[in-house]
Amino acid sequence: MATARYRVGQRTLSAITSSIGFAKNYDEAAADLKVPKSANIHASECPFCGSEHNQVEQAANNLLLAINWLNDELAKSPYRLESFEEQERKFQTELEGIKAEIEIVDAKIMVLDKQTTDLSKKRTQHELAYALLRGNPKTNRH
Repeated sequence: MATARYRVGQRTLSAITSSIGFAKNYDEAAADLKVPKSANIHASECPFCGSEHNQVEQAANNLLLAINWLNDELAKSPYRLESFEEQERKFQTELEGIKAEIEIVDAKIMVLDKQTTDLSKKRTQHELAYALLRGNPKTNRH
């Protein structure tokens, strides 16, 4: 049971570590992006009728809103990384506890294995009596 819990914990820890790696890579990639500082926007004119329209300005405003939203989300990224790191520490501690349980059980199993081996090397009273009756020199203690 402890071994199964340990394996599940290892898989969870691996997923968290992977998420931390992706978050760090994303931060590095985002820092390398070149963002334009300004753009010249003006009302465009229809080539057929000569009327002005401001669709470009509206699109630029929508783009500005999207950029601001994205910047807000990116600002939250370090908090996400801290959350992953906290989860990583928690699971590492939990895995250490489970590993200690496994080591205790393994030690008990080793004691039982040693006792079983020792018992298999010893002879029962019936075997000793039979050997004495047959005159086996190994059992005579003269």
